[in-house]
Amino acid sequence: MDSVTHAVIIFIALVITAGFLVLVVALVPAIREMRELMASLRKTSDEVREVAIDAKRISSGAAEKIEYVSGIMSQAERIAKGMGTTLGTLKASSKYAEWLALIPAILLGWKAVRSIKRRRHEQRE
Repeated sequence: MDSVTHAVIIFIALVITAGFLVLVVALVPAIREMRELMASLRKTSDEVREVAIDAKRISSGAAEKIEYVSGIMSQAERIAKGMGTTLGTLKASSKYAEWLALIPAILLGWKAVRSIKRRRHEQRE
């Protein structure tokens, strides 16, 4: 082999070696950084998993409370409808309220008359 060919082969070997050296020098810090990022990703993943578990627990508790409040609201709605019906009936019958007020007085008088009659009947016997 000729000295020029040797020189070309040595030059190509040096270029390939230099390229490989540059590649290794550039990739080693990147590989270290990737390892650090992977460790950080594991920690973050664990934290996200814990937060997700907490969020699930909180949302299930909130769902139970929402159902409870929904039940209370439906009962309140039913009571309000009943009150509306009652108030409507009372409003419609308010013109007869004076006569309705006389009913207890009439019953009281009727009981008094019956007791007087009963006493008189007992005294005769």
